[in-house]
Amino acid sequence: MADRQEVQAKLDQVKKSQEEFGTMIRNALNANTPEGDADAATMDAEFEKLEVEKLRLEAMLEVDPGEDILRSLPKAGAGAGAALDFVANLLPMAQEFGVDQAVNLMRTLGVEGEKLDYYSDIMKDFGKLFGPAGLLPKNPPSFRQGIADVTGGATEYKPQTVPGEYFGTIAEFAGGAAALPIGGPVRSIVQSLVPALGSETAGQTARNYAPEYEELARFAAALATPVVASSITQPISRRMTLGPPDQIYANVPGSQRAQNVDLLKEMGMKDISAGQQVGSATLQKLEDVVEPTLSQKTDLTKMVLQRAGIEDGVATPNVIDKRAKELGKVFDDAEASVKEGFEISEGEKLLTLFDDANEMLSQGKIVGKTKKIIDAFSDNSVSGEAVSVAQLKLARFDLQKVMQSSLKNQDQVNYNLANDVLEVVDDMIERNVLKYNPKLLPTLQKTRTDYRALLTAERAVSGKGQDAASGLITPNSLDTAVKVREGVTATTRLRGTDVADISRAASEVLSPLPTVSAAGRRDIGGIAQSVKDFIPGYIARSQQDLLPMSSQDAISKIMQEQLLRSTGGLLTIPD
Repeated sequence: MADRQEVQAKLDQVKKSQEEFGTMIRNALNANTPEGDADAATMDAEFEKLEVEKLRLEAMLEVDPGEDILRSLPKAGAGAGAALDFVANLLPMAQEFGVDQAVNLMRTLGVEGEKLDYYSDIMKDFGKLFGPAGLLPKNPPSFRQGIADVTGGATEYKPQTVPGEYFGTIAEFAGGAAALPIGGPVRSIVQSLVPALGSETAGQTARNYAPEYEELARFAAALATPVVASSITQPISRRMTLGPPDQIYANVPGSQRAQNVDLLKEMGMKDISAGQQVGSATLQKLEDVVEPTLSQKTDLTKMVLQRAGIEDGVATPNVIDKRAKELGKVFDDAEASVKEGFEISEGEKLLTLFDDANEMLSQGKIVGKTKKIIDAFSDNSVSGEAVSVAQLKLARFDLQKVMQSSLKNQDQVNYNLANDVLEVVDDMIERNVLKYNPKLLPTLQKTRTDYRALLTAERAVSGKGQDAASGLITPNSLDTAVKVREGVTATTRLRGTDVADISRAASEVLSPLPTVSAAGRRDIGGIAQSVKDFIPGYIARSQQDLLPMSSQDAISKIMQEQLLRSTGGLLTIPD
């Protein structure tokens, strides 16, 4: 760098000498004397020597575009340093703003006077010691200058050619984007190219036609280019990936899909693809998410089990049996509180359940144990006698056995009848607990809710296939289980749990795509389909956060991210 400056200094001196000789030659010629002409000829010879020296020095200063580009690439360090300096300067202001908001909240809650000042001082001192700004020195050194010192000034190189200037600007913007990797480092760097190219092109144009506005042009273009580009590309990319708007379920008037997506996320679903969120078959195929993923089925299983009071594991028989025994202990305590028998209304309900189930049977008959229990308890409602604990325990045991055998035999009518009878029995028990052991009532009510969810989970994994054998609940199996458990009879229809809400959401958002497209069309398949889907597939994978949004919201988010990513490049423009 020093040698180049020395050559430039010599060149400037030669040019200055040429100007002086040019002036003296003109003066000598204007004298119109033989002596003047002789002096002009002598000085002209010296001027020619200076011209040769000037050409030699200019040749020394000429930079090969390839070399200039290579020397411009380290400017990424300048962009990164400028971005980090911006963050370092912003942290104290952000921390102070947070403390001010906390003080305002306390003031709203009624804290005032010396007490408010005391708490305010504590928060400020805590922020200074442990806050993000407190981790920095009082006057932090410049990251950009530090990077320049480490690299021997390579990051502050001034390109000498137009290609070098383009690559230098790209490097600065890319370095700033890498230092603030909004949306991931690769995506951040890639999306910094558009504002960088726009900024440099605007700067080059302004330099030729309005040099005084060069810096302003670079700033304006860096900010405006992404706006223009996004306004053009977003509608195109969304059409390529989402498909026709009238084929997107989220666009159906009155659709609850967005609310169902939010519900699943709140309940613990970690990953829902953009295609599943909006209900676009086109996008789901590009994402290669045409059915619930293993992680989604695992999360769905955990959601249902949590409603049954199970925090770990999947819906395998040992997990379900263990929880059933835990819940059984609460039912035992509740049964011991029973001092009265069934009421007339409860006896009538039992008989109605029997008649309804009997009418639904197309073959077979009502299981004898269930009929015996209904007869005994309906008679009890007439006699008004108390039901013994032993009778209740035996009835619960027999009804659960009927449910288990009916589940294995796919006997839905007997399964539902046994379950509905058990609900009536538990209603009677709960009524007695309220009267004779009220402290147990909250525990019993939660136990009943957990037990309903447990039965739904058990039903959901009662089928065949790898998922059921693995204790994994799928949207389809849960939907079937909920309809059987919580939506068939009048009794259970009034006793739905939030498992029904989960099922409804999972059925809408996570259900597998049909194997044949609308109107019977099939995919091309093979290499041709892969080539056709290459660009839309890349967009689908890289814009998972943007595609579920409306076009306007997506563009706004892009602008916010681009502004942060471009910080490093923008702050190096004045240099």
